[in-house]
Amino acid sequence: MITGVIGGAIIALMPLVARDLLGGGAQIYGIALSAFGLGAVIGALYVPLVRKSLSGEAAIRACALSMSGTLLAVALSHELILTSAALVLTWAVWMISWALFNIGVQLSAPRWVAGRSLAAYRSEDAEALAHPDVRLALTHRSGPVVIEIEFRVAQENAPAFHNVMQDVQLFRKRNGAYGWSIARDIADPELWTERYIARRGLIIYANARSTHSERALDRQAASFHVGPEPVRIRRMLERPFGSVRWKDDVPDCTANEFLLGDYNRNRT
Repeated sequence: MITGVIGGAIIALMPLVARDLLGGGAQIYGIALSAFGLGAVIGALYVPLVRKSLSGEAAIRACALSMSGTLLAVALSHELILTSAALVLTWAVWMISWALFNIGVQLSAPRWVAGRSLAAYRSEDAEALAHPDVRLALTHRSGPVVIEIEFRVAQENAPAFHNVMQDVQLFRKRNGAYGWSIARDIADPELWTERYIARRGLIIYANARSTHSERALDRQAASFHVGPEPVRIRRMLERPFGSVRWKDDVPDCTANEFLLGDYNRNRT
């Protein structure tokens, strides 16, 4: 995220660099942007070489140090040639570091959730990454989790709401949910309950893996809700027979064992 903020700050401040430091106008600004584009191309070409020569951590450290030096040069320079050269190098190392982050995320995540992991990493929606309130100690052994979401929908909007929820059902299942259902209270026809089961306790954080289109569907479903209270969400840890540990010293599986277990189950 810090790398992204730095890259955005460079572009945002470039008009001031062109005007105040270089004493130019639109033409100088255009040259500075061209230097950015050239640096991006150069950086993309050198990504394979950097990966072969350095470890991921060493490469990111080298890129960060290089970027700090080039930004200092941009801040102190009043010559177009020097500034342009510094911008080329800045954007080249920024592109290399960004590519290394993307590659790292894809290689570290299991194949069956690689796309979702990358979507969470690239997400710019802070709400999408928010964690629910959890006061029960959950581990990789915890689960499954039953999730119930209550909506209050005006009766005239019931057909439209039901149609939207059919689309919601599809992306819930793509994110690993099962046993999905939508029910209507027979004593209170405006009360609807969406219910599904997540395979593991940590899947309650599945909102961090959702895409922009899925979050848009969630917001569309919530838009049907009426009443003074917000949409109510319950997350309950299901405790089937034999799931309770009777000894505290029983070790939990590691994160890799947990993910590999889910991966193998999905293949069978």
